Amino acid sequence: MINHNNRPQICLPIAAISASVVLPALLADKKMRVLSAKYVQEGAISASGVNYLAMRLKVNNVLVGAAVDTQAGVTARTPVELDLGAELILAKDSYVALDVVETGTFAEGTQGLLVLDVEIIGN
Repeated sequence: MINHNNRPQICLPIAAISASVVLPALLADKKMRVLSAKYVQEGAISASGVNYLAMRLKVNNVLVGAAVDTQAGVTARTPVELDLGAELILAKDSYVALDVVETGTFAEGTQGLLVLDVEIIGN
């Protein structure tokens, strides 16, 4: 049974990020709503306006929402909420990826997760 108390969660393990990259995350096999998207890293990221990452989701190769960056620093194992813009509905067969852009020389990447909370809303 799937409902708001027991909804699907997609977790994509991510190796240490140290350069700009686009990481595949999901191929929607049904119509679904993305309720939240979070990036969480095992290690901390120091505040830096010079060396940082900016992250956004891409749906069918189109960027979604505003970029969220690590300039203010991130505590270890603390999720960074990605901006979904308006309500994010995925049509069946939509392709979702995490777009990561490096600024400067980012060297604090450790393994982490992309966590997508979704709700199936159709076939």
